[in-house]
Amino acid sequence: MPAPLCYIFADSDPTGRNFCCLSTVSLFYQGVCGIRRARRKRPREDRTPHYRRNRQIRVPEVVLIDHNNVNHGKVDTRDALKMAIDAELDLVEVAPRQRPPVARIIDYSKFIYEQQKKNKEARKNQKKIEVKTIKLKLKTSEFHRDIQVNKRARRWLTEGKKVKVSIRFYGREITYPELGRKIMDGVSEELKEVGIIESRPQFEGRTMIMLLAPNPAYKPPEKEEPEEEIDDALIASIEDDNDDDDQSEENDSDSDTTEVAADETAEHDKDVQEDLSADESADTEDATDTDDVSDEEAVSSEDDAAEG
Repeated sequence: MPAPLCYIFADSDPTGRNFCCLSTVSLFYQGVCGIRRARRKRPREDRTPHYRRNRQIRVPEVVLIDHNNVNHGKVDTRDALKMAIDAELDLVEVAPRQRPPVARIIDYSKFIYEQQKKNKEARKNQKKIEVKTIKLKLKTSEFHRDIQVNKRARRWLTEGKKVKVSIRFYGREITYPELGRKIMDGVSEELKEVGIIESRPQFEGRTMIMLLAPNPAYKPPEKEEPEEEIDDALIASIEDDNDDDDQSEENDSDSDTTEVAADETAEHDKDVQEDLSADESADTEDATDTDDVSDEEAVSSEDDAAEG
């Protein structure tokens, strides 16, 4: 690997007059060769408050509370430290702003752990208020203004969020601030039921800003629970369904009756047809018998004529 250019220039310029040039060349060389310095990780911020303890306490006397929660009143700091050493605990200054400061004999590590736990619970239960922004202009139409104010801003305020109303002034509009204040007054008047003015309209550069906060006296309307009684439309639809079912049953019964009657009629017709056919066959037999008799009589008459 070749030597860095800064070293080469340094050898050629031992006086160090081109130091700035050398540092620039060194940085360029590091960028070209892909050499990067390791970035140091930023140390984690310690949010635990610092308490002076033991020999860090330099005041002459303190109000001492021992490990049994007994208040000893004003005690010399050296005597308090001796009591803490005898109890094998720490002397911690818990209220440094008092005169004299208040110190306790406790286990310092356990005390810090409890403080961190309390701070964590407090941050967890802390209510964060979100700030929403609506942007208007002097020439904003009524339609778009109604959407921004009566829909978005009102909904945000009912949800417990703050609303920042901003009006941007363009060109020579800045010479007419009363028009912006008139718009701000109209917005606050429309939203007075759900919001209160936390910050009056004021200029920030060419922008007029007003801050609205949720109105604590506003109570959202309670949602009506659905009644257990059946709706009239539902009852009517059920009755219609029942009527349709009854009608279909009647039609089915009528069709069944018609089919039975048709079957009975067919059977009756069949019987009548059988009777007619039986009568016709009987008549045919009688006619046959009569023809036979007449033939026999003719034959007998011919025989008699022949004998005579």
